[in-house]
Amino acid sequence: MPNHKETQAMPNTNHHDTDNWVLAVTGPYQCGKTTFIHSLGAQFDPATQMWQLAVNPSLTIYFFEPHGPDRFDYIWELKDSGYLQGLIVLVDSTRPQTCHEARAVLEVFRHQTDTPAIVGACRQDDPDAWPLDDLSLLIAAPADVAVESCIATDARSAGRLLKTLMYQVLAHHSSGASV
Repeated sequence: MPNHKETQAMPNTNHHDTDNWVLAVTGPYQCGKTTFIHSLGAQFDPATQMWQLAVNPSLTIYFFEPHGPDRFDYIWELKDSGYLQGLIVLVDSTRPQTCHEARAVLEVFRHQTDTPAIVGACRQDDPDAWPLDDLSLLIAAPADVAVESCIATDARSAGRLLKTLMYQVLAHHSSGASV
């Protein structure tokens, strides 16, 4: 079990328990991570230091929003412990100069694991937003990592991005891949 200093308890999840998922939400500073989580209706859980969203009576998703220089260490702890189900990388479509951080996250993450991942291109409703294809090239998204439009302030848009990742996680589980 991870022993990260910010975490006091982990949700009850393991390879055989699909009732609780942990998803990491990361990306450059001020790209919409917390706004995205709020739009989904997640509530902060002080016991786990994560955001909690009850999808239905049999599924709760915990969102981990890593901060600071040790964030990758904790993502690896979650992955190595079998807790991490997926990764959401958010980018601000109007600030392509910040996409290098998202690119680095994807490069490191995809070389270390086959855990499902998705990129949410936030602020696609802004006239200055870069097109999805250009952002995909800029961050060098692997073929199995979709780059999808996401308006972090809009619950439906955030929900669509989450649903897309959820389908990937379910397909990953059904393929027999380790979680």
